[in-house]
Amino acid sequence: MDPTTLCRPPIFEPYGWLCAGMTTRSASSPGESRETMAARLRDELGLAGARIVLAEQVHGCGVARVYHEASQADAKEREISGVDALVTNAPGALIGVFTADCVPIALVDPRRRNLAVAHAGREGTLQGIVRKTVECLREMGSAPRDMAAWVGPSICAAHYEVSKELAAQFRERFGHNAGAVAGPEGRHLDLKEIVRRELTECGVDSSRIEIDPRCTLEDADLFYSYRREGASAGRMFTFLGIRDAE
Repeated sequence: MDPTTLCRPPIFEPYGWLCAGMTTRSASSPGESRETMAARLRDELGLAGARIVLAEQVHGCGVARVYHEASQADAKEREISGVDALVTNAPGALIGVFTADCVPIALVDPRRRNLAVAHAGREGTLQGIVRKTVECLREMGSAPRDMAAWVGPSICAAHYEVSKELAAQFRERFGHNAGAVAGPEGRHLDLKEIVRRELTECGVDSSRIEIDPRCTLEDADLFYSYRREGASAGRMFTFLGIRDAE
């Protein structure tokens, strides 16, 4: 798949056992369901036997672990309700989240082959979705210093103006981060910068955090944007999976 269909995070390229990426708008068809698109992508990536597990995404901070399941009867798509992040170390599982302006996060511990994907919208970010996802990986035995992170395309601060009340909440929660809330009236949120800072404060080395600078609202050829297109906007799929048990 070419770059106009699939964004492949360069930071994960050294790991041949890892399947990782984010689709662009050309990877989906109008009206196609999340499950159908994810299943088609799985097959196109040569992972026909992989189980697809999706987060429901309720703009919260819930994290669920996807365990290995011996029965191949569960080779279908599956959604875990009430969560915005998934973690796994199960070969044969493809975990993913959908975004269209919110921040997609992919975390990999290559030493233990522990994986996490998270959907960081403004509410989830306020509630600590980044820290809770890292903590779940720690509970699986991962050390933050071993993790590599990719923060994918999302709406940039220049286009993400919010109400005074919401901006005040972000200043109260992330005021120690000078780049968190910007703009002439202090009402523009830089969610990527907040995610980056949250990851480093959790112990992830800054040299192992890759930020994709592209803005989903500005790049209409590649990305969907809820702010640009409204409720009819499609979604991009950010996913991680272990190719095999080796």
